[in-house]
Amino acid sequence: MKVYLASFFEEHNWGKGRAISIARGQKPRVVLVNLIYEGFCPTEKISRKYYADKQDGIESAGEDFQQAYSQELEEFFRQAEFDATKANKSVIELLALEEGDTFLSWERAGRSNYRNVLAEQLKNIGCEVYLEGVQI
Repeated sequence: MKVYLASFFEEHNWGKGRAISIARGQKPRVVLVNLIYEGFCPTEKISRKYYADKQDGIESAGEDFQQAYSQELEEFFRQAEFDATKANKSVIELLALEEGDTFLSWERAGRSNYRNVLAEQLKNIGCEVYLEGVQI
């Protein structure tokens, strides 16, 4: 199953399926988002910490955010694996992922973002993953 991760602003990197936000809060007005996938969004707690650390000039703010997000996703996917096994389904089926889904956040390609963390987890459950238009 092919899934895509891209910026809201780089539609040329999107798949042909649903446009799914992995960012909390407002979305660009020019983008029609089909849904927000809460389980893939960084929590408010780590997002607030990131912005506070960044404002305070803490150089490791980005790395700390990525590490915290990675831990959140690991727990999410660990629980999804448990629930999928219990329901006699694959994780992909349990999460109701569809061919061509695109998971979107604000940052443009080449800028620091958290899509790469999610990309690895999606790859681990058997998805064919395209990050910024490139298969990983």
